[in-house]
Amino acid sequence: LFLLLTLFTLYRFGKSRGDEYTGLLAAVLFLGNPVVLLEGCLAYVDIAYAWFFLMGAWYMLAAGENEGDRRLYLLLAGISAGMLAGIKLTGWFAVFALAALYVLTARRGRVQSAIRNPQSAISRFALYFLLPGIALSLPWFIKSWYYTGNPVYPFLHEWFGGPYWSTTLSEQLRAWHRLTGMGRGLTDYLLLPIRVILFGGQGYDRFDGTLNPVWILLLPLAIFGGRRDPFIRRLLFTGLVYFLFWAATSQQMRFLI
Repeated sequence: LFLLLTLFTLYRFGKSRGDEYTGLLAAVLFLGNPVVLLEGCLAYVDIAYAWFFLMGAWYMLAAGENEGDRRLYLLLAGISAGMLAGIKLTGWFAVFALAALYVLTARRGRVQSAIRNPQSAISRFALYFLLPGIALSLPWFIKSWYYTGNPVYPFLHEWFGGPYWSTTLSEQLRAWHRLTGMGRGLTDYLLLPIRVILFGGQGYDRFDGTLNPVWILLLPLAIFGGRRDPFIRRLLFTGLVYFLFWAATSQQMRFLI
């Protein structure tokens, strides 16, 4: 269901910015990734996560571009953010990326207005984006706290504790996540975009998933196209923010969808 929703949304998103063929191309490129095809046949949450992230980005762009309906679009982006944060803990990375996108979409006049009245701008952002996001994500943390005493169980065991877990297991889990991918040195991070596109495969040492290698050409083309197109730059920036969080944590391919 969420795979179909994502494909349809990509089509409509692309169509709204160009023509029908732009949307079709976006949907085809997304579906052309083996990790997406695999996830589309499994009861995992990662494609649902991708859909809410996509919707949040769409609403954030609309909030930055539509003065009169800004509160509505912020609210819709906040709902998307709450669903993201409630799906998995890494959803907060996406929430931060969406917040950064909104700051980037602010035009000069709005920036000057926010400087003149910063309290109003912050309050509006908190009320229509952060508050709905926190409210919708709370059930997950409340349920976890009720059953285990730890709202983010099994993480942060040193602070909150929790049954059937220990500090040793926490250290082993962190060490295992650091082992996903092809290394955590400076050179490894610099080569990561190339490796994740061309050298993905089975096993967590190869990100446990595969992308379409055509991205090795499409990504530079998108960066080139973004030189004069602020819309492309904003989306690339959002993707970059999330990619940096992903690179610093568990480098599993399905988390990158």
